[in-house]
Amino acid sequence: MTSTWESLDTEAEKIEIATNQQLPQICSLLKNAISTLADGFLKAEIKGEDSAHAQQGLYSQNLNSLKCSVDLAIRGYYTQSTGLLRGVYENWIAFHYLSEFPLKAKCWLNKESRPPKHSDMLNALGPDFVENKDDVRGWYGALCRFAHTDALVVLPHLGSHQGEPCAFVGVMYKPDFFETCAYSISLFTSIMLREVSKMITPNSDWQQRFMESIESLLQFIEDVNVEFKRDIGK
Repeated sequence: MTSTWESLDTEAEKIEIATNQQLPQICSLLKNAISTLADGFLKAEIKGEDSAHAQQGLYSQNLNSLKCSVDLAIRGYYTQSTGLLRGVYENWIAFHYLSEFPLKAKCWLNKESRPPKHSDMLNALGPDFVENKDDVRGWYGALCRFAHTDALVVLPHLGSHQGEPCAFVGVMYKPDFFETCAYSISLFTSIMLREVSKMITPNSDWQQRFMESIESLLQFIEDVNVEFKRDIGK
């Protein structure tokens, strides 16, 4: 007798196969970018004492979260995939915060301590962090909708069957949802790749892979932007 768990897993495996077959370029883009990020993390020289130790932990968590986000998206868990990206964003802010305030490392290395709020860390960062902090605040607001209870995480799971409203169990293949996930993952993977590249010697072989990955990710992001604007204009 097949258990419900096995049935759910089988359905997700079918969606994974369909995603890889029907959208191979996007799947390869994400997998190659995460591989490049992982190899870069191993080569990066994060210098310092406690602050560097904490930063290494933040980067390791982000790498794993991005990998899991790709895995989930490919298997059809689209809202869950996007929900992981809020942590990637917060850790990115925290990494820069530790660069400016290394004595705060204890907040991440002591289980009895709590790191500052995201908003406090962002406000404390200097003007060199990002050109417009309102933009990143907007990202955070959007990601919070997927990390908390919200219509954006409810509506994709609702539909109708024989004219009656219902909620779907498990996952369904939705290429447009996957593309949206891939867009968000590409954005944050490109950010992390740029951060790691700063800590690797310029003449490293990895830097060539970095440039190729960044160009591919940014081209994909731009293509989606153009497609979105075209659809809006119709």
